[in-house]
Amino acid sequence: MSVINIGGCPPTSLESKSIVPRHRLLSLLNEGTKYPLTLCVASSGWGKGTLLTSWANHTDKHVSWLQVDESDNEVAMFYQKLASSLLAMLSKQDYQSDPPPGASSLDLAWTLEQVSHITGDHVLILNDYHLVSNPEVHEAVIALIRWAPPSLHLIISSESTPPFPLSSFRAHSQLFEISALDLAFTRGDLRLLLRENLIDLKETSVERLMDLTGGWPAALHLALLQIKRIDPEDRDDFVSNIGARDRRITEWLNDAIYDTLPSRIRTFMLDTCILNEFSAPLCDTVRSTDDSGEYIVWLKDRGLISPVDDQGTTFAYPKLLRAFLRDQFSRTSDLAHEKDLWQKAAAWYQKRGELLLAAEYHMASGDTTAGWLLLDRYHSHALESAPSISPQKTRLTWYREFLSWPDSVLAQEPDLCLSAAFSSYYSKDLDHIERPLRLAEQAFLARDDKPALGRAHAIRSLVYRYRGSADLAIDEGKHALDNLPTDLNWFRGSALLSQSFGFYLNGDAGSSAQCAAEARSEFVKAHDNRHAAIAETQHIEVLLLQGSLIEAEERSLALLELQSNALDAERRLARAILGFIAFERNHLNEAEVHFNTALYPSPNAQKGKYLPFAYIGLAEVAAARSDIDTSLMLLNEAEQYAAPRPERNWSAYIQGVKQRCFWSRETTRKLQRFSTRKDRSSKPRSREPQAL
Repeated sequence: MSVINIGGCPPTSLESKSIVPRHRLLSLLNEGTKYPLTLCVASSGWGKGTLLTSWANHTDKHVSWLQVDESDNEVAMFYQKLASSLLAMLSKQDYQSDPPPGASSLDLAWTLEQVSHITGDHVLILNDYHLVSNPEVHEAVIALIRWAPPSLHLIISSESTPPFPLSSFRAHSQLFEISALDLAFTRGDLRLLLRENLIDLKETSVERLMDLTGGWPAALHLALLQIKRIDPEDRDDFVSNIGARDRRITEWLNDAIYDTLPSRIRTFMLDTCILNEFSAPLCDTVRSTDDSGEYIVWLKDRGLISPVDDQGTTFAYPKLLRAFLRDQFSRTSDLAHEKDLWQKAAAWYQKRGELLLAAEYHMASGDTTAGWLLLDRYHSHALESAPSISPQKTRLTWYREFLSWPDSVLAQEPDLCLSAAFSSYYSKDLDHIERPLRLAEQAFLARDDKPALGRAHAIRSLVYRYRGSADLAIDEGKHALDNLPTDLNWFRGSALLSQSFGFYLNGDAGSSAQCAAEARSEFVKAHDNRHAAIAETQHIEVLLLQGSLIEAEERSLALLELQSNALDAERRLARAILGFIAFERNHLNEAEVHFNTALYPSPNAQKGKYLPFAYIGLAEVAAARSDIDTSLMLLNEAEQYAAPRPERNWSAYIQGVKQRCFWSRETTRKLQRFSTRKDRSSKPRSREPQAL
């Protein structure tokens, strides 16, 4: 490998900062050399130059590095540097002709003719190409891409998408693209980076860093510099409080990102930073314009926003950048403008029927009355129609603001109290559930409202189910069923599901199976397929406990046939149950396949009852094969995923398997020691000659 530097040099000093070997990205660049052009577009701080430097210094191809600067907008200057880069690839014997009379190496046509005869793999890197604005320079590069020989590959690194005919390049397989999404650190990259820097953080701290930065390499690097200065025992606390107001991070965001943006882009970002997530239609409504789509494409190309849905139509800022923008917005905008933006967002969501988000934006604007009215409408619709909880449930925290009012005010709104308790439960924010639930129950008792009281008991039974309180879940479920009318199917199903779980924990398999079957029937009537599947998996677990392996297998296979993405966790749990059935039959290989299929690939790597189930199953398989070390490692994984799930006594089960592993290991060692002593005793002893 050789690197020829023209008009600058690769930033080799940065390579030392790239502590983590990012083999995934190096493989992408290797794949890109099969195409005439590799285009790497991302804003500052995504590690484009560092990546290209690392690749250039390790590839076996001949690399010419052309560092672009603003002087390259002079056509003659750029032609000279480009021609020098290309001709440097040629040896003397490679020249096919002399320059035409009166011309020099600045003749691009003659240069391309010479380059067409080069042999070997050659790569020309144009770094910081976003500094070029001259159309003639762009035309020269386009000609080079179109007419370059197969032995020449071009890599362009830029903070903006160049005005090339990219659609044509894509259609003719001439283009390989690397975006900010590709350059972003993964959780694995971050864990390796922390390990290489001898920084030990809790998993929650790793998740927070990823959540704040979105994998932005420069932001992570700056955070790492700060973390290194903190005492090891205080680092997790520091990470929990780190934010955009940290001086180094603020200076970098301001100098390297915000100040370099065109003023129209800055205005767009300030007006939209109030939105948790946004699409072009929402931004058009908030800004009273029709050009938001162009701004979104511009920001997406530079990695300043990222898609949050599968369709790529809804976006969000990295949380660190959004916090910085919100701070800028609060210092530069007047309150009237801010309130206007909030209210326009609320109106947009309300028109679409998304009442929870509309209520949130109304409250943010200071119009709490409109917010409460929308919440009342949502409550009336949701609690009476057996709701399937929307994806927004974990993002919305309206109930916390509602609960900031004194009891005397909340007691006058028992329906909203019940709705707050409902939202609290499905956000797993159980610290805020008892007070509104108690106030709602008192009010419903006072007005003898049995259906409402039944809903309250049903929600309380779900809470006890989640906490693993078997007897209380059974009792609250009974109270709910005594009060609920037959048409409130969803709440009846919830009460029955809680009872089934309680009976299961108490070892009453018959009652548990009956309640699970009835719960499934109620959820089917409520058209809630996901909770019907949850009730079905509960029934299958009971069958497994009873030893009814054939029926459990048939029901699990039927669950696997369901195709809805919303049922992914239930299908994986059914797969793990099939693994236990195979294990009970001593089909270890089949069991291992089922458990691994349940785990990988998982879109929700931190969620789902199937996680501890499957890891425990793999541990049982390893123990059965006498691979005790692997079994213990898998049990540690099971403990990690079981910790946030208190509804089942996972700890006792896992400890039981561990004890069997330790007993098996000790027994094996004793047998080995016994066998060694037996071998020694069986050997004939040599007799020493007796002294005369």
